[in-house]
Amino acid sequence: MKYAQTKRAVAALAALALFCAAPVAIAAEKKQAEKTPAASKQAGNTPAEKVAVVNGTAISRAEYDRELNRVQRQLINSGKAIDTASLKELQTGVLDSLIGRELLYQESKKKGIRASDADVNKEMEAFRKQFADDTAYRDTLIAMNLSEEDIRLQIEKGMTIQKYIEKEFLEKVTVTDTELMTAYERNVNAFKQPEVIRASHILAAVDANAPQAKKDEARKKIENVRDRLNRGGDFEKLAREFSDCPSKEKGGDLGYFRRGQMVKPFEDAAFALKTGQTSGIVETPLGYHIIRETDRKPETILSYEQVKDGLRQLIRQDRAQKEAGDYIQKLREKAKVEILLPAA
Repeated sequence: MKYAQTKRAVAALAALALFCAAPVAIAAEKKQAEKTPAASKQAGNTPAEKVAVVNGTAISRAEYDRELNRVQRQLINSGKAIDTASLKELQTGVLDSLIGRELLYQESKKKGIRASDADVNKEMEAFRKQFADDTAYRDTLIAMNLSEEDIRLQIEKGMTIQKYIEKEFLEKVTVTDTELMTAYERNVNAFKQPEVIRASHILAAVDANAPQAKKDEARKKIENVRDRLNRGGDFEKLAREFSDCPSKEKGGDLGYFRRGQMVKPFEDAAFALKTGQTSGIVETPLGYHIIRETDRKPETILSYEQVKDGLRQLIRQDRAQKEAGDYIQKLREKAKVEILLPAA
């Protein structure tokens, strides 16, 4: 991953974080923590360690590590590799983001803007409901190296910053109809909706690595279904009776899907059909299928009327993010910021 790509990716993630309440990030961290035994916490990585001090308020090493891990996972999940050369830029971007959040939080308090206790309590309750029971909740906090007060503070800070940005930036941004139409016309390709089909199938499941005898058994089963269909059998009834896919409960209906959402042999066979047609036997790594296309919608472009409200909100958020970023830079120029993170 090149330097510039990493820088843009970090900037985008950091900007997004400014508009997202803390529970979103915490929930993502929770999923990772559930896979990590509590005893595996790195020695010395305690909340007391600092990576920066912003106007006298410390940013802990634990908070930095959690945020760095979260951003790394987001980049990896989006298909972006992180090599050694780009890691330093990533670390710098994450630290800058945390410093920016702290500066905005301090400004929020100065202007008397804060999340209400009722709103914070509601988010805390929603967070706890993600866990099966209290033991799972406590174990995950340990794995995350967090106390309940830490969670509450993160939620309160995130919600306060979001409220501050909405009041000081987002509410003040206006987008004219002319600007909106211009943006639509310049980006019309972004509003393309790909061709989709709706299909049903009957599956005789067998693993690709199964013994030949198992494959022969599955093949015989699907051939029997095919013969019944050829004699006028009802597709939905046969799916409910013979299919090994959960879609059998809906008569084999898979709903609508576009290219790239199914395994290639299935996709090729399904898109080659015309509406109402039924395929022959199709082999995939899942087993043997018979597919029926039930509907098709051609590629379309969403109209201006369909997208204008969402587009307006997107432009407003983009402008508010930029203004917030510029404001953070001004705050930082006047702030006392001490960087304690060791050089990589």
